[in-house]
Amino acid sequence: MKIELRKSEIHGHGVFTSEKIFSGEIIEKCPVVPIKLQELSFLKNSAISDYIFSWETDPPSEYKIAFVLGYCMVYNHSYSPNSRSLRNPKDNTMDFIALRDIESGEEITHNYHGDPNCKEPVWFEVKS
Repeated sequence: MKIELRKSEIHGHGVFTSEKIFSGEIIEKCPVVPIKLQELSFLKNSAISDYIFSWETDPPSEYKIAFVLGYCMVYNHSYSPNSRSLRNPKDNTMDFIALRDIESGEEITHNYHGDPNCKEPVWFEVKS
């Protein structure tokens, strides 16, 4: 794996490359725990609620959200991210793909809204 956990200037910890990752390369295939929407109420007031992704699939299933495992849970938010996520229901993974070449030592960032081009505000203050 070409990634490692380190302290981040953006927020707390972050995930950084240990060697160059090329545009289009899979950074990480993160296993997911699919969750039924009605089960969300059990998670609402827990720390886990900050780590849930939409899990809308085609064809649709009863699972609408997912708890995602792996380093991706520590990727920091950016409005100019260098990665994007793709749902992979066949493998039950959330796959993170490099949007551009990411140099060795660079922090991996992700737009928390899912769309790399989305500029809508997030629920916390964003460091520039």
